Amino acid sequence: MTRFSLTSRFTWIAIGAATIAISGPLNQMPVIGSLFNDAVAIAQNAQRPDVKLSLIAERRSGEDWQAGNAQSANPGEVLRYRIKGKNQGKAAAKNFTLNQRIPARTSYVANSAVGNAEITYSIDNGKSFTKQPLIQVKTADGKTEMRPAPAESYTNVRWRWNESIAPGSDITAFYQVRIR
Repeated sequence: MTRFSLTSRFTWIAIGAATIAISGPLNQMPVIGSLFNDAVAIAQNAQRPDVKLSLIAERRSGEDWQAGNAQSANPGEVLRYRIKGKNQGKAAAKNFTLNQRIPARTSYVANSAVGNAEITYSIDNGKSFTKQPLIQVKTADGKTEMRPAPAESYTNVRWRWNESIAPGSDITAFYQVRIR
């Protein structure tokens, strides 16, 4: 095979590939339209909310809470978790929801979750949430009834902001746990 025929073959392969590309199905979007849609998607992504969160464990020091090493906490000690967020995006975050799992070897302290949001709880690892989780309890007479779940059985806390979080705005939420 000569050099000319090898180059010739590559030329015909390139022409064939171009022909296939040009003669594609007519019902598909043209390349220019596809590029335009990609540019629109990039612009829309640039206009999305971008809420950055941080979680800080705090230990009680007298009357105040101070960021500290949660790893050295003793059984029975209460820790407070502070969740801080900031919308660093270019658009408002609408219906923003934050779901925080109760850490292992801790139990939720009743009524300790606060934040400028609707607060709900889960006792089934985040599958369902309600303001007052209920459990089925067998009474002394053998009947079963639904009663409020003890706070120690909570597995998750969820905050849902009904107000939009404007670009540049901050959010804060707190909850406490007891070390087991």
